[in-house]
Amino acid sequence: MILQTATRSALIGLVACLTLASAALAQTSPPPLRAALPDNAEMSADPLPVLPGEVLSRVFVPDWGLVPSIEADGQTPLSGNGVPPRGLRDGDALPPTRQWMGAPASHQIHDLMEGRSLPSGPFTAEIWLSYHGDKPVGAALVAAAPGKVPVWRFGFNEGTVLFEAGGASLARPVMEVKGSRWQANAKAGTYRRGASRYWHQITAVYDGRALILFHNGVEVARQAAGGNVRRLAGTSLDLVGQFSREPLMALPDVVKAVSLHNRVLTQKEIAARFESRATALSRGVPQPGQPHMTSHGPLLQQVTGTSAGVLWETDRPLAAALSWARTADMKDARSITLPTGTSRLKEAVMTDLEPGQRYFYTVSVSTGPDQKKQYGPFAFNAAPPAGAPIVFAAISDTEARPHINAHLARKIHAETPQFLINVGDLTDGGKLNQRAEWTHEYLAAMGDFMASTPVLPVMGNGEDDFVWFDRYHAYAAPETSYYAHRHGDLEMFVLDSNLEVRDRADPNFRARQRAWFEAALKASTAKWKIVAFHHSAWPERNPKPSSDFLTLIETHGVDLVLTGHHHHYLRSWPLKANMPDVSGGPLHVQLGNGGGNISPRPLTPDTRIARTYQGFGYLMVQIFDDEMQLTMHDQSGAVRDLFEIEK
Repeated sequence: MILQTATRSALIGLVACLTLASAALAQTSPPPLRAALPDNAEMSADPLPVLPGEVLSRVFVPDWGLVPSIEADGQTPLSGNGVPPRGLRDGDALPPTRQWMGAPASHQIHDLMEGRSLPSGPFTAEIWLSYHGDKPVGAALVAAAPGKVPVWRFGFNEGTVLFEAGGASLARPVMEVKGSRWQANAKAGTYRRGASRYWHQITAVYDGRALILFHNGVEVARQAAGGNVRRLAGTSLDLVGQFSREPLMALPDVVKAVSLHNRVLTQKEIAARFESRATALSRGVPQPGQPHMTSHGPLLQQVTGTSAGVLWETDRPLAAALSWARTADMKDARSITLPTGTSRLKEAVMTDLEPGQRYFYTVSVSTGPDQKKQYGPFAFNAAPPAGAPIVFAAISDTEARPHINAHLARKIHAETPQFLINVGDLTDGGKLNQRAEWTHEYLAAMGDFMASTPVLPVMGNGEDDFVWFDRYHAYAAPETSYYAHRHGDLEMFVLDSNLEVRDRADPNFRARQRAWFEAALKASTAKWKIVAFHHSAWPERNPKPSSDFLTLIETHGVDLVLTGHHHHYLRSWPLKANMPDVSGGPLHVQLGNGGGNISPRPLTPDTRIARTYQGFGYLMVQIFDDEMQLTMHDQSGAVRDLFEIEK
């Protein structure tokens, strides 16, 4: 056996050999369709500055806890099986004792000061937050004694920031959130975009004479104070949240860090703190200053019956080792060593696997002289042989709500799928200048799940510049976004429905993809065929993908079509020529409810539609011999749709 490291081109070459053996399916490389990575993409961010006078600094990192360990029986437990639940939920269990902007708080973390004294004079308070959704939520720091009016309060509700201290109150519409209006050169009283659009640093300064608000290092408002701020006996500092409109949300999902200083910070100091955080954000570094995986764990890639790829990214180039074995104790493990190199991204391939066999693997990275950090062991199964049962999950439009992504991933994980297909818009707009939507949102929520469950990604309009989509997946060839994947008796055909964007960059893209798709369908020997692309296939919703794909889909015996884009669930009857047909035809399932803002269902009655659902959820697919069973679950796990396809 030869142990090998795999560059991106080598891994893609392996995938191509395994999935498209026929020379007739070879693709001609088109011109580049994406922007190049920025020069600093491989750099790590400097640590946040520690400023004098800081009496409290606390970072809130959700502990998604999907794959904490492997049990003796080889099962990967979920959070709650002897593992602490998501970060800081201990505080949430306390009865909320504060109101915020006229409504009861739904969440609370009590006594952030942990016995330290609150400032009794001028002070500076800071909240670093991510607000990426369309529901009204809010959070605040509240300094108050039991039964007394708060000494001071500082926080936000939707895009409005409020600061109350010294007998004065200062409120301004500051932060752009979903649906709010913004101005590029915002003046006082207008909404402003955050770093990577939805990340905001809001800072409140009380200098003894005035209240001053800053947003991302820039002063946006001030108000004369009417009196002094005095600490009362029994005063504590609480962090409260108002998440009644987002029932699965917790404080760490929005509030990422808070700090309190017992002096007035200068505008230069406040701006420096923001620039440090924004730099870490743009470079995809969730925890500045300490070596760590920015991919939130190794990402299992392209699992076949005989091989499996693994990809991971760290905050700086680090030497690493990938090991795999048949048992959780990693006895007789085989290993690949990867040198430090110049890239933060590492990839390797586990080889000589047996179809259907369970394996365990670990990734260890060198974090210092004679120091290593190990991730895993993680368990997975090699793709099954022909004739074996298949279980997989499908989801789409995971954009905008990482806490929903993480919640659904836990539900899916409990079903033990062999793989997951994500049918596009993995991020809301994770393009070149919005890397944080990958490292701080999508991978933060799904990365642990993807360590043991390979994901087949579909290119959506949210990722259509290729940059980070290509970086974090080994499925798309270097210049294309369509591919085939064989898994036992099933073959998945993944297509790119962003045809207008592709046509502008390369007028031959559309014809080339259609020719490849037709050749791939003709060459397929799989018993079951599923096609996935992001935009709806129905002509009145997206006519261009329909005209390119539907005739081929019906001609070559495709069983199921998976799409997304519209943020609700929808299933059709069997369709031929775009109409229900009792003799059979492919079913179309729209899975746009994986985390994006839920949209209304079609209001006009449509005889092609068999079932709709407005709410978050996922699809489970079981295939065995001549039967395919499909079950759609909502966010609670309850079944909302159940249907079968028989050969």
